[in-house]
Amino acid sequence: MSAYEAYGRAFHNASATLLARVVDYDGTYITQSDISSASYTITEVNSDGTDGDPVTGHNNVSVPVSNLIYDTLQTDNTWTIDDIGYNFRHVLDISTNPAFPAPNKRYRVTFTLTPYSGQKIVVRFVITSV
Repeated sequence: MSAYEAYGRAFHNASATLLARVVDYDGTYITQSDISSASYTITEVNSDGTDGDPVTGHNNVSVPVSNLIYDTLQTDNTWTIDDIGYNFRHVLDISTNPAFPAPNKRYRVTFTLTPYSGQKIVVRFVITSV
C-alpha cells in the first residue's frame, strides 16, 4: 500500500470535484459501513510545503459519509486515471466561502476518515488555483 497526494488545478473562487480510490490499512477498498465519520480542512500550502492557516469556512468541516464514500467502485466519465474506478467523491461547497480564494496559490485539502475500528485514514489533495 502507498499513500500520495493527488494533484490538480481549479479556478480560484471556484469549487472542485475530488475523486480517489481509498483503501484501509489492510489494502481493502473502504465502504460506507467502514467509516463512522469524515471531515476535511483546506489550508494554503506554504513555500516550504507545510500547511498554512485554514481557509475560512473550510476548517474541520464534517461531511456525511453517505455523500463521500461509495460501496462499489465507480467508473464514470469523471474518472480518467484507469478502468478500475473510485470510491471517494466530494464536491467542495463554496456557497458561503471560496475554497481557493487566491489565484496562483497551492492549497491542501485534507480529509480525515474515522473508521469504526482501526486507525484514521487520511486522504489529501493539492490544488493549484488558476
